[in-house]
Order: sequence, then C-alpha cells, then structure tokens
Amino acid sequence: MSREIAKKVTADLAARKAGWEDKQRVWYEMRHEGIRRKSKPFAGAADLHYPLGDGMIDKLKPFFWAQVFGNETIATFISESKQDAELTRGAANAFDFHVKEETNFFEEILSNIDNMGMSGGAPVKVWWNAAKGRLEFDAIDPIFFVVPKGTKDLENATRATHVMQMSVEEYKLDDRYDQEEETIRRIKGKGVAENDSAGKTDEKYNREGMTFGDSDDQIVLWEVFERSKTGIRVYTFAPCNPEVPVRKPFDLALPYDRLPFFHFKMEIKDKGYHAPRGIMERIAAHESYLNRLWNEKADSMTFLNKPIFTHDGTALNLQNIRLTPGQVVPNNLRKVDMGKTPFDIDQEMTQTRMTAEYQIGMPDFGIGQNINTKERKTATEVSAMGNLMSQSTDLRAWIFRRDLAKLYRFAWQLLQHFGREKLESYYADNELVAVPEEALAASYRIQPSGTADGWNRAARAARALQRLQAYRGDPSVNQAALTRHALDEDDPRLVKTLWQDPGMAKEGQVEDQAGEIAILQIGFSARVTAADDDQVHLETVFGFVQAQMTMGRPIEPLFAKKLMEHVQKHLQQLHPKNASLANQIGKAAEQLFAPLMQQVQELEQTMQQAGQQPQLPPPPQGQPELMPQQAAA
Repeated sequence: MSREIAKKVTADLAARKAGWEDKQRVWYEMRHEGIRRKSKPFAGAADLHYPLGDGMIDKLKPFFWAQVFGNETIATFISESKQDAELTRGAANAFDFHVKEETNFFEEILSNIDNMGMSGGAPVKVWWNAAKGRLEFDAIDPIFFVVPKGTKDLENATRATHVMQMSVEEYKLDDRYDQEEETIRRIKGKGVAENDSAGKTDEKYNREGMTFGDSDDQIVLWEVFERSKTGIRVYTFAPCNPEVPVRKPFDLALPYDRLPFFHFKMEIKDKGYHAPRGIMERIAAHESYLNRLWNEKADSMTFLNKPIFTHDGTALNLQNIRLTPGQVVPNNLRKVDMGKTPFDIDQEMTQTRMTAEYQIGMPDFGIGQNINTKERKTATEVSAMGNLMSQSTDLRAWIFRRDLAKLYRFAWQLLQHFGREKLESYYADNELVAVPEEALAASYRIQPSGTADGWNRAARAARALQRLQAYRGDPSVNQAALTRHALDEDDPRLVKTLWQDPGMAKEGQVEDQAGEIAILQIGFSARVTAADDDQVHLETVFGFVQAQMTMGRPIEPLFAKKLMEHVQKHLQQLHPKNASLANQIGKAAEQLFAPLMQQVQELEQTMQQAGQQPQLPPPPQGQPELMPQQAAA
C-alpha cells in the first residue's frame, strides 16, 4: 500500500506548478547570499548584495507579530450560548496561557511568518504530542510540503504530504517509528531496496533531501495524510524504500475532523495553492537592479581613486613612477577622462527602493520622502498615500487573521479533547486561577484578538486615550470597559496589574466601611483616606443606620456621635471632587440623623459639664451643615 501512496505523492511532486520549486530556491539564494555577478569587469571588482528583500521581510515581521501577540490575549472567545462573561473570559485566559507558555507556538509562528514572507504561502502543522502531553506546532518549509495538482485550498485538499528530514539519532528517539536496526539500515541515506529494479521508474524525480538523505546519517520520511469518504488515513514511510514498514497506517479520529495543516498566505490572487507570491518574488527585479547600481557605484569609486593614465612619447617604466605630492612625471602623463554617470546613483537607488516599498505596501515606510526631490509632497498627497498604504496593510492583516482564526479553533478542539486537565487552571499575576468545568465544556467562536489595523501600537494607544477623555462620565458608555480598553491599548500587562472590576472594587470599599463602623461602635474614630470612595462609604453608613432603625435597635449616643463625625469627614473630602453630590448627600444625612440629634446634644451637654469640649469638624464653605441645631447652639 505504501508503494501505491508513494507513486501518488511522486506524481504530486512532479506536477507542482511549473518552475515553482526552482524559483523558491532562487528566492532563497537571493535573500541569504545574493545573486552574484556572473563575471567581474576586473580583478578585485566589487560583488555586493543589496539586502532589499531581506530587509522588507524583517520589517514586516513585527507587523504580523502584532496581529498575534499585540493584545492582552491572543484570541477572543465568543460563547455560542448564553453564559456569564467571567466563564468566557476564563476559557480565553486558559487557552492564552497554555498556548503561550506550554507550547512552542511563539517560535513556530514567527518561523511561519518568515516562511510566508519568503515564499508567499507557508503551512503550519498542529497536533497533540501524546509523548510530551502538550499541543505542538510545526512551521513547515513550503518546499517540503506537497499537495496534489489542482489543489485550490489546503482545507479541501485530497492529500497532503509532509517531507520530514531527521538524523538517525532523532529517528531512534521517536518511539512512533520502527526501531529495528534492519529497518534503519534500509531507509537511511539513499536506502537499500530489496531488488535492483525497485523505484527505477521514479528515478527522474529523485532528488536529495526530498526522496533520499544527503548522507547515511540522514533519514527522509514522508508523512502522507489522505482524505477519503470515511475520514483521513495517515501513511508514514521512507520514499527511498516505501515497502519498509516504518509505521503502521492509522486513521485520524475526532477531534481531527480535517487535515491538521493551515496555509498562511501573503496575498489572495489566482486560484491555486501555489498562486500567492512572496516578498522576494515581487521585488526580485528591484533587488537585482539595486545590486547592479551598488556594484557600478563601487566600480566608479575604484576608477576614481585609481584612475587610468596615458602619456605622450615613448614607453615608460611604470616601476620608476611614484604618484606623490610634488613629483615631476615625464612625457605629459595624464589621467584618462572616463566621463560621468548620466544620473545620480544614490538618488536612483533611493527611487528604486521606494518603488519596491510602495509595491509591497509596507506600513508607513517611505511616507513623506520625495522621489522627485525638486518638488516636495503636499500634506494632501502624504495623507492620501498614507490612507492607501493603510488600506493595503489592513487587507494583508485580514488575510492573515482569517488563517490564524482557523488555527486557533482547531487548537482549542485538540486542547478540549486531549488536554482538558491542563485547561482547568492557569497562572495570572503569580497566582493559580481555577477555570470552572462549564467554561471548558461550552462552545465558542474563536477569533484573533484586536483588529486588523491594530499593528500600530502608538496610534492605537493615542486613539484609546482620546476615547477615554471624550467619553469619561458619559452615562451611556460603560466606564469600566472604557478604562480597561485604554489600559489594554497602552500595555496589555497593565490590565492585569492595574485594572479592577468596579463590582469588586465597590465590594472592597463596602467591607472597609463595615470595619470602620465596628471601630466607631466601640467609641474610637475611624480614619478617612484619599483612596476611599466617599460615596460608597456614605451609602454604607446610611444603609447601616436605616437597618438599625427598621429593626428597632437603638443606637447609643456616643456611637451616633462618632457616626456623624465620620459622615462629616467624608462629606468634606467629597465636596472638592463633586460639590453637587456632596450637597445632595448632606441633605439626606440631615434627614436620616434627625431622630438621633436629641441624644447627641444631650451627650454634648454632659461632656461639656465634665470639662470636655468635643467639636465636630466644621463643614466646608458652601456645603450644608450636617447638624444645624448644634451650630446654632
């Protein structure tokens, strides 16, 4: 059976888009080594490589990285059924913690972003590693991933082959594969077939690294995922010797309801798996031209610093001539005029680089620079160019985020099935947080956090601050969500350290005031601090007094006196913040404490006769007095 599958994959490999694989090797060489000069004009001539494509890929990496890690959590969960928001947030936080801290997602997604920029499209494999008990990701070099001819999108591919290269030692450490010495001997390197005729028909498609190893220390395996009406079957074998049973074929069971591969694309153009173009392909002509300009500039400098000379008369012995200041040379020795370049090389290089950047639509690069240095761009031109490039980058982000959302959903399915116990808790703010079972069992729609235009953190933070200032205090706007959003856009870590749910904050203030009431009840004064929410503290005191009156429990005169002093302090602190609210609460306090005023006045007289002169704090100017009777006395 493996022999039949190997023939299918070999046909897939041979039917790749014409020249696609050869081009990928050219782009790789262009990016890392540069396409060198075929022949140098003279010995020692420059052979420079202008790293245009490499620089563009490096500049675009942070843009895509921000789409993944630029927010508090990597994914946003939306419950498909009605449930408490805290449960949904708990599931999202557990997923975020596990993917970031317990898997190799960080390294592999960055590698995939690089592959995508290089080749135009790059696959990522997602699977549950039972040996390690964790979710794992693998960014696959596009050259080592084979799909059938005519495949339009990976999600509906009938077959996908992952070409895996490994050393013999790595093979021996993986218990999934047959560890017999004879098996290893027959599949390492170029392999040892059972007969000389095996595989002869495929000889023209054999190549190092794809169908056989480059040495006897390397093993090349094909892991083939083939779709049928009944499900997905996996075959693993060495293409150099398919009949050797490396691993028994097996069927994928739920939650593997699809091929465990996700194709990330730089662009959506023609239909076809190999249609997207990478950065290197799109700017290849510009980089080649820049290489030539750079080399020509270096050649010009060489001829300028070491010019060619001519002279009149008989031949000279050049060994006897030294070109030093003050030297007299014979025979009218003079420099040959090589002419000048018809244009400014530096300006031509700048114009070429900017043309390439405009074509790629890199975010904010080249804005405000002038190709025609004689005329500066107007503010309208710069704004229009900025808007156009912003739309281009937003589109690229939307394409990337669509593929990222599919990966997240599949990863959550695997975690729900295989790693449920790992999701039951996560660490936040150096504490272990438990996640309820109902949160893990619920169904969610999962999408990348943030927005497509969220790559510019400075712009996002500025807009969030403007919203916070514009809508602060607006009763139609959720103030807690507004504050949380501003913190998140400034720095996602601030949400965990600074933000507090208003409900929890109010409960804390109520608890503080309850403790202060207990202190006042035994005759001591309770301190009022700037951190107190005066309105909550006052409402708590009023609620306590009303409850005591309703239940018919008398309030001792000294306790009532201490309560009124405490209320007065909070009113004094509240008045500079919100004078109208302080006046309103002060009037309510007069009515509430009116029944206790007689007791307090009697206590005042008794204490004065005993030689004590207690005085309540005077109210601030403009604030209604809590006890007007006492002030009149």
